[in-house]
Amino acid sequence: MPESSDIHPELPFDPDVPGPDRPVGPPGPGRRKKSQFNPLFIGLIFLGGAAGSVVRYAVSRALPTAMGRWPTATFVVNLVGALVLGTLLEALARSGSDDGWRLRCRLLIGTGFCGGLTTYSTFAVELDLLVRHGSASLALAYAVASLVGGAVCTAAGIALAAAHHRQQGHGRRGDQRHRSGRVVP
Repeated sequence: MPESSDIHPELPFDPDVPGPDRPVGPPGPGRRKKSQFNPLFIGLIFLGGAAGSVVRYAVSRALPTAMGRWPTATFVVNLVGALVLGTLLEALARSGSDDGWRLRCRLLIGTGFCGGLTTYSTFAVELDLLVRHGSASLALAYAVASLVGGAVCTAAGIALAAAHHRQQGHGRRGDQRHRSGRVVP
């Protein structure tokens, strides 16, 4: 199977994409699948999620929403979460493979903290409540602003991490391993 052209050689390879030295498929003789159940990983996600949930609760107490009004607290935590997650994942991807401290950081901050901080369920309930209380236009504006704002914040986080990476003297590509295993200058 020929490998497609890599438009981002500065990023680590995706272990799920086949390559010349990476067969894809179920584990066979000599190939063991790593267990996803790791008490340390679950503990990191739990701790990050607890911290993110406490922050979300504090923001909701600091920015209460009256019935039929813009849900500021949920809007803020979802946009901040998108910015943090975009920044984190871009920075981690540019710093090397998803293992060791990078994996632990992604689980603690990305999956745990950002997962606890952000909330799709509250967003959906608030949209429903706005519509039920006769504020359909506000609900539509809130939905659009949340989705577009989330995408913009994610892109801004990616841009911030990429700019920081270049500022640190790594140029566009940094010192990363290409999918072929060679170091990209």
